Amino acid sequence: MQRFSRSSWGVLAVAALALAAVLSAATEGAVSGPVLGYLFDQQQLVLRPILGVPGASHIAEGLPLNVQLAMAEVAPGQQYALGVDTDGGLVWIDLRGETPQSRPVSVGVSTVSRVLISPTGQAAAVYDRRARQVQFLSGMLTQPTAGATVSLADLQGLLTALAVSDDARTLLAATATRDAGGSLYGVTASGEVRGLGSVGRALALAFLPAQDNALVADHDRSEVLRINGVSNGGGATVLASGRDGVQKPMAVFADVNQSKAVVALAESGRLAMIPLGGGAPQFLDCSCRPQELSALRGNSLLRLSSDPRRPIYVLEGAHLASDGASVDPRIVFVPANPGEEAAQSAAPPRPTVAR
Repeated sequence: MQRFSRSSWGVLAVAALALAAVLSAATEGAVSGPVLGYLFDQQQLVLRPILGVPGASHIAEGLPLNVQLAMAEVAPGQQYALGVDTDGGLVWIDLRGETPQSRPVSVGVSTVSRVLISPTGQAAAVYDRRARQVQFLSGMLTQPTAGATVSLADLQGLLTALAVSDDARTLLAATATRDAGGSLYGVTASGEVRGLGSVGRALALAFLPAQDNALVADHDRSEVLRINGVSNGGGATVLASGRDGVQKPMAVFADVNQSKAVVALAESGRLAMIPLGGGAPQFLDCSCRPQELSALRGNSLLRLSSDPRRPIYVLEGAHLASDGASVDPRIVFVPANPGEEAAQSAAPPRPTVAR
């Protein structure tokens, strides 16, 4: 029988203590090490961390929270998530500590059908589809507070996209009708509604950080628009169109330095980067069909997909460096977990959460 020396037993004891610490952290829901960000798993209905660094990361198990979520959106800086529990209540989840904490947020709308978060995460809004109402929220980084509620009942057509500004004072809404195309509206917290012009069918809207200006992805007209002054009825200008190679845009994002717009082109499997100061767009090929642009930690990373049972594609270098130097963008991916990938192919499809 092999005998262990006293020093060997000491090494084993240290290893056992380290393993116990890791298991304890996992049991208590602690998140440690580099975290790229979080995503909401619509099948398991949990928030899951993306651990590691760009090009070497993986999707961890869901966070053990004291609430069962039905939907959730993560703030661009990954400081918090805003979700809806299975009873329809609004929940604020602080993601800044090793152990996430959640608490309820009181709002005046009857049903939360969708959650909106502003470009920097300072503000948010909740949409009640049945009542066609939106309620603004402020103080999202410290103490979420419900503000004014405005009606969208007079907007013509079905809502196709919504966005909220960082000051929690302005909402940008896009609608579409079957025969007459779509329209854009600016809605202030005081309830004032201003028409901002026509679109084909806008599938995505994005305010510029800390501004009253916004970007529009008009899918049906293959145009990306900029609106200056959403709250006061400012006009729209075309930044790029199908003639420039921007075909059927699905999502749009304003980089943190407000130097360019990033646009997801799912049909062609490309990303377009359009200078906001004017100029021709640049394109980046992706071996995927990008349909969303969700900021991860630091805002230099954009998540292009969200199903953890498939590879998650990420754009790295989504903005200019702080000194103004250009950053060469690249696309990396987070591999799907093998067991979940197999389960995805075998399991029947699960209904998605209504938005």
